[in-house]
Amino acid sequence: PKCQPGSTAKVVTTAAIYNLRPDLSTFNFPTTACLTNIPDTNQQICNDADTASAANACGGTIVQMLPASCDPGYADLGLLLGGNTLSEQATLFGYDSVPPLDISPPGIVQPSQFPTAQELSQGGNPGIPGQAYSAFGQQDVLTTALQNAMIAAGIANGGAVMVPHFLEKITDSQGRVVETYKPTIWKQATSPQAAGEVIPLMQAVATSGTAAG
Repeated sequence: PKCQPGSTAKVVTTAAIYNLRPDLSTFNFPTTACLTNIPDTNQQICNDADTASAANACGGTIVQMLPASCDPGYADLGLLLGGNTLSEQATLFGYDSVPPLDISPPGIVQPSQFPTAQELSQGGNPGIPGQAYSAFGQQDVLTTALQNAMIAAGIANGGAVMVPHFLEKITDSQGRVVETYKPTIWKQATSPQAAGEVIPLMQAVATSGTAAG
């Protein structure tokens, strides 16, 4: 099954910054509860709530925002990255492609979905606002658990997303090994340097961020 990944998609957005738009790595979001200046819509994106009065304000640098899971800050980053870059990085991780799982019958594993650059452009559907929502895994982004695991493992592996597998080896009726699984790279999602920038931020989610304790 596929569902909206929510804040786990911020890893993809963060990777897009260090991998494709390092000029945005010094971005600093002013602390606020909601992002209100989203083009082509009167909707606002608030942090961890639907209204400004209920939301906790957040902001700061990317190093501060990922562990704290700052929704409005990442929505603003999505607008700065734009549809082309967001879509490109998602595709590099394997979105919109069927993962080549070794023993999966056809149709069992579905591709995760990320809006195309055209769909995220002016006049597209969801259009420019979709850039903000896609950056933190909402609206039209749909992800499988396998895809999420491959993204996390890929970052840990220096940006290399491996072919997922259940198979270890194949033996014949006498127990002799016929074939042994050989690890192979499916997609090089980021440079090793970009992955190295994202790893400590993901670790901080668990040590001091929203997953701490």
